[in-house]
Amino acid sequence: SPFFSIIIAQKKKAARREEKKEEEIDVLFLLRLYEKRMNLKKHRYLVCDLDEVVKDDLTASSLLNLVKERVVAEGGEIGLGRMDPLVRFFDNLTQLAIFQVNRISTPLFRKATMFPVLRISGSMRTCRPHAIRILRKRFLTCNDGDKEQKYQERLEALQRAIH
Repeated sequence: SPFFSIIIAQKKKAARREEKKEEEIDVLFLLRLYEKRMNLKKHRYLVCDLDEVVKDDLTASSLLNLVKERVVAEGGEIGLGRMDPLVRFFDNLTQLAIFQVNRISTPLFRKATMFPVLRISGSMRTCRPHAIRILRKRFLTCNDGDKEQKYQERLEALQRAIH
């Protein structure tokens, strides 16, 4: 009878929808598993100027803790977990820092920390020349003889640290 054929057709449609949902879930699961296995996290390297943040006793670990506190306040613990920030280079004298964050969380980092970002790069290799250029500019504008020696030492330290 036509009434039963309509009900059977509806049940078949519902069964097909359920199969599609299961297939979508399986695909998402496989993509996440593939990302974990292949370690496909993409990073961005941000060269930041820390003029207003720098204190005499600030270290790389205390700077990282400061960044984490600000990110948790802005994006919560999930935002911090997605960002996975690292300090790749920090120098208190030159007021320059290079942070490594996950690519997808770069806008959250900029919004939460409010550091002036001088350069965003996709790899440390492309970030290095810009950081060296900034240090050289600061070295050339420095008039203090004692400070010039310190800048020169910092420039050499940067070249060793991010080489």
